[in-house]
Amino acid sequence: MLYRRTGQLAHALECCLADEAARGGAAEFIVDALQDASLEPAAKAELLAAAMNSLPTLFEANKLGTVRLLLTAFADQHERLMAELDATPELQFLYLQGVLHQTQKNELHPSNTLSKQLAQPGLVREKMHEHYVGLLCRFAPHAVFEYLQAYDTYRVDICLELCEQHGVRDATAYLKERTGDLGGALQVPSPPHQPPLLATAGEPSALRIPTHSSSSTPWIARSSA
Repeated sequence: MLYRRTGQLAHALECCLADEAARGGAAEFIVDALQDASLEPAAKAELLAAAMNSLPTLFEANKLGTVRLLLTAFADQHERLMAELDATPELQFLYLQGVLHQTQKNELHPSNTLSKQLAQPGLVREKMHEHYVGLLCRFAPHAVFEYLQAYDTYRVDICLELCEQHGVRDATAYLKERTGDLGGALQVPSPPHQPPLLATAGEPSALRIPTHSSSSTPWIARSSA
């Protein structure tokens, strides 16, 4: 590609996205180009800007590749990226899922801006997890209950409201029990094809936990298979 040979990578990306046959490889093209140690800072900034402006098209062409691009190329721009991804909530969901997956595996560098944000207690961290719960309710409601059990970095009242809004019954009953509203937890209808959420009215602590394998966690590498 002429534009690539001459270092005009943003133009090369534009041509790649205009070619339906080549569009699926556009995200990988960006990642590869950014790994070039000889890439001039100005050319890198121009390519990153072009990539940011093309996220919906990149995602439509290659979901997994686009999520990998975000996690590698924009690791120090989390807040800006989250604002940009408001227009593509499914991509935002998969991006946050990748962030949490990397955090669990300690793959984020300690100096990374996002690493510092994830490590600090308080409202910022809570809001990010709560936002993710809202996205889980939309895109993977079967995984909400397991997520709420695995983490405690969220405000119960906020997540309860989200679960009720989206009709995620098992998570709603679980959070109601956590607030002490055992009667409300008992009144939540059981999800289809699942046993009652509470064993008996006389045993409010026996909230039945649906069996989930680790593979049910909707990480992009699994959900895209």
